[in-house]
Amino acid sequence: MAEETPVTKEFWAEEEKSRYRITWSEDGVEVSITHYPIYPYANYVKKVLRSYYKDGNVCIEVYQVRMSWNGTGRDDILDLCFDDHSTEPPVFMWRSEIEDIESVEDIKEYVKSVAEWFANLMKDVSETMLGTYAR
Repeated sequence: MAEETPVTKEFWAEEEKSRYRITWSEDGVEVSITHYPIYPYANYVKKVLRSYYKDGNVCIEVYQVRMSWNGTGRDDILDLCFDDHSTEPPVFMWRSEIEDIESVEDIKEYVKSVAEWFANLMKDVSETMLGTYAR
């Protein structure tokens, strides 16, 4: 089977000081928002949301990268994997979802949809764990 070509969408916002980028590939989906507070862009903060499959699990990773005169580095915020019992990947990992993105607002809505999926999953987990004992 031939490898599918990655899909990347990129938009600038906030008076060209923020770059919103989303990429779909067979490895998963990566959203990055890079803020360049000062020209000539020597300093920046890049926030990344990455979703991918690992060993049959849906994984979500969130981190930020800082590049500045006061220090650089990567801060890991979240790295979780969930056993995926469904036969299809979550909607936010579909190539067609990324192909439909046409603006910064679409990327923001995409990030919200991933957060909603995660919140719903955690709600299901709490209901399963507490079951009838929560009464």
